[in-house]
Amino acid sequence: MLKRIATLLLGIGLIGLGVFFFVTPERSYALQLLTRYWPIFLILAGLVRVAGHLIDRHPVSPVGGLMISSIGGILLSANLRGEHSFIRIFGAYWFWLLLAYIIGRILRQYTHRIENGKRPHAFSPGALTIMILIVSTGIGAHFLGQNQNYLKNLNARLGRMTGVRDYLFGNRVEIEDDPVRLLALKPDSRLIIDSSTGDVKITASTEPQANVRLVKRIRTINEEEARQIARRIHLAIVEDGGIVRLKVDAPGVENDFNTLIQIAIPREMTTSIEVSNALGPTTLEGLRGDHSISNGEQVEVIDHQGGIRIENPRGSVTLRNIRGDVQLLNYRRNAELREITGKISLDLKGGSTLIQRAAGPISARVNDARLEINEIGTETTQTPTSETTGTTIPIAPILMIEESRNGRLEFRNIKGPLKITAQNTRIDVDTVSGNVTIDNTSGRAIARHITGSAQIRSNDGTIEIVGVTGPVIAQTSQDITVRDFRSTLDLTTRIGTINLSTDEKLSGAIKAVNEKGRIQVALPDDTEFRIDALTDFGRIRVQGFDKLDFTRNERSAIQGVNLPLTTAAGVPTTVTLRTVSGDIRLKSTGSAAVANRDF
Repeated sequence: MLKRIATLLLGIGLIGLGVFFFVTPERSYALQLLTRYWPIFLILAGLVRVAGHLIDRHPVSPVGGLMISSIGGILLSANLRGEHSFIRIFGAYWFWLLLAYIIGRILRQYTHRIENGKRPHAFSPGALTIMILIVSTGIGAHFLGQNQNYLKNLNARLGRMTGVRDYLFGNRVEIEDDPVRLLALKPDSRLIIDSSTGDVKITASTEPQANVRLVKRIRTINEEEARQIARRIHLAIVEDGGIVRLKVDAPGVENDFNTLIQIAIPREMTTSIEVSNALGPTTLEGLRGDHSISNGEQVEVIDHQGGIRIENPRGSVTLRNIRGDVQLLNYRRNAELREITGKISLDLKGGSTLIQRAAGPISARVNDARLEINEIGTETTQTPTSETTGTTIPIAPILMIEESRNGRLEFRNIKGPLKITAQNTRIDVDTVSGNVTIDNTSGRAIARHITGSAQIRSNDGTIEIVGVTGPVIAQTSQDITVRDFRSTLDLTTRIGTINLSTDEKLSGAIKAVNEKGRIQVALPDDTEFRIDALTDFGRIRVQGFDKLDFTRNERSAIQGVNLPLTTAAGVPTTVTLRTVSGDIRLKSTGSAAVANRDF
């Protein structure tokens, strides 16, 4: 009994909480979230009652729980679709309420226990009456929603209950009753927009002077009342030296409303813009100057020349064709950055971020997030050399992941060096014109088509390298796979398997050390190398290599030379394989011209 009362009170309390959030004049971001998603708790409350019925038959009937969950689902769907009129909501979703009631009645009949008395009938006269009532009121609500002239008398009676009345029967009315106002902006001015009650849209124009418009969106029952409310909503403009501040004032307005601040700035003017604490989307298009957006909703910046700093946005971020530096800080949602020609700095704490076609460099911190980059850097240039010593000068990484925790990194077409420092991160790199350096505590690391060296270390993660022209250093405790290599290899693992294969002649030494696992190597039989393989508690097998001249050929140790031991530099090419308790397998793949890549 106590459980039934508690869940019933929870449902009633949540309904009351939802109504409170709709009628209150407060407009904080937390309030917006609760206003939109509070029906989820109503759904859970109903499911608790249904679970109680199925487990121990308390409550006796699941109808109430299913109805509460159905109401929560209807209100959640209406919130997400932007429907606000109670009459229209009920007129559109009454069928699902009827379906929940029917399912509850049937479930009660077929889950009835003998010890609870006589089995109830799903379609009793009382149940049929309720079904007819739901159908009739639903059809009536649908009719009223399509013909709101019939609601005038009822609306008049609710005139003193403004918030509830507007929520039940009102719609949003868009009004622009203020004239266009000019802004005294100069190239060295700062435009500050703080705590906007809605959308902010700033675009470039051909007008000689900047101007601003205010569009008011008010939810009420008719346009006449909306216009009366709109007269109390104004845009305040404060000019202080080179600073121009904009703020929406609405003294005494308790109705639900939001605004659109629309600003037009001369196309050739370079100015600084700061937008903070906006409760709606912020859009910048075709502007010049360094701009900052903080604590806002969705952000969209298009065709911009200058720096962009975005901090702590609550919605998605879209940046396209930005000719300047970009900073995206303290970000937890989804972002899309395309055609960025400046430096990019990222601080990601969630969500998924896509960067496509950026000049770089990029530096990022990625925590509990996914970062995908495709095509960064310009065409590769000649490696710089010192004028005094003639030695090459190291190139700074064009892509540096300073920190990544519990993330996922996917990089493609990187024209420059790459450096990653990560923890528990899955890494996938493909097509890099530069050196690759990865230090990952755990998580799989894959690097493909590397024009340069590869240095990958992982405490507890597999390593796979496919197609690399420079030296390779790989260290982990799991499997290591290297295919299509063209230079030296230095591989170390503890308990995994080392797999090596190439279809080209060796041009550098190979060293593979495995403490407690197997080593498998596939090389063309017409390549020149010296083999030195040893396993303490395993076995060595050699397949092919008819011209291999053994100086030592035992079960667990072999040494020998394949073909004349000469290279272009006159330095022997050595293949050193060591393992403690695993087998070693050396296999020929045929001649280098027709080598098979499959091990």
